[in-house]
Amino acid sequence: MIGPSVAIGIGSSEPYKQWGASRFAELADRLLDAGWPRLFLVGGQSEAELARSIVHRLGDRSDGVSEAIDWNLADVAALLAAAVFYVGNDTGVMNIAAAVGTRTYGLFGGTSPLFHCRSLVSITPPDLRIDKAHGMARITVQRVVQAIVADRGALGPAITEPGRGPSRRVTAAT
Repeated sequence: MIGPSVAIGIGSSEPYKQWGASRFAELADRLLDAGWPRLFLVGGQSEAELARSIVHRLGDRSDGVSEAIDWNLADVAALLAAAVFYVGNDTGVMNIAAAVGTRTYGLFGGTSPLFHCRSLVSITPPDLRIDKAHGMARITVQRVVQAIVADRGALGPAITEPGRGPSRRVTAAT
């Protein structure tokens, strides 16, 4: 790995758990602006086209983004353990990130938030309404950025990492 990195979980087992290429690309752009030298897009083989779409949307900025698509689980776990934090859809990979102790920002718009791990910060729509039809779309990039900043103190890499306190839901409205 090159310097500190962020893992972005773009995979989803169901369409209602998918945050979407445009929001992931905008988040990646914000993370690159904040000074992250390397972002990893993590997903299964079915997310290969989604990863290419995200990278394409970043244009010249895509040099800071690597695809970790269809990796075996041992390599994914090692990547997640080395990342400063994970942000992404509610998936098995999200649970692995939290289980290896990596600060994990899970996006819960179509499913009820989880609170089973101290490493997990559950991000929900501002109105806290979970629904399969529109829940993920109501989680804005700004809401995710605010949740990360509220938890870490900054969006960029040069800060002291938070303690491993109890898992929680981010309820600040955006």
